[in-house]
Amino acid sequence: MPNNSNLESTTRRLTTVLFIGQGLALLAIFTTSAISSITGTMLAGTPRAAGWPSAATLVGGSLAAYPIGRLMGHVGRRIGLSIGYSIGMLGGIVAGLGVIGQSLPVFLIGSMLLGAARVSSDQVRYAAADIFTLRRRARAVSLIVFAGTIGAVLGPALTPIADRAAQAIGLGKLVGPWLISGVLFVIPLIVINIFLRPDPREVAQQLSAANVVG
Repeated sequence: MPNNSNLESTTRRLTTVLFIGQGLALLAIFTTSAISSITGTMLAGTPRAAGWPSAATLVGGSLAAYPIGRLMGHVGRRIGLSIGYSIGMLGGIVAGLGVIGQSLPVFLIGSMLLGAARVSSDQVRYAAADIFTLRRRARAVSLIVFAGTIGAVLGPALTPIADRAAQAIGLGKLVGPWLISGVLFVIPLIVINIFLRPDPREVAQQLSAANVVG
């Protein structure tokens, strides 16, 4: 068990890693938030499909919530988050390929995967709670929520840039944001894999073993 000074240093470092990871993950997710309905309508050829991408995202998140939570409980936060970010990377690419191929079903599958990634990313809040004592957990969770807000604000700003860049290299309209979303998930995946050590679950076990409540 590390002494209090070492534990405090570890907690600060892990909090920084989780903050960065959550901000980058939500940046990837919200890069496409403003165009999901437009994309669904364009692929389906009818305004009735405007809500289908959002519905697919919710279904994907609902299906993933329990298994990803169980997984993190068994193998730790780092592996669970890494799997979630990998799913997000795949989701963005699949959705982008659906737009390229003008395939609504493929696009909706990509949207479902992105929904699963969003639910996985939200587990960062619990990872942050793991590394803090009871009286400090609320502040830790609020900090992670704030990181997500930064990503949510900046993400839509990337949408037109990604769209123009994709069209400049010969890809169709609205393809770029989906592909960029998938690519952006690579960054939090790398950050979490390299720097989220020790796993927050291990820190929680150490705090519990030491009976630290302050």
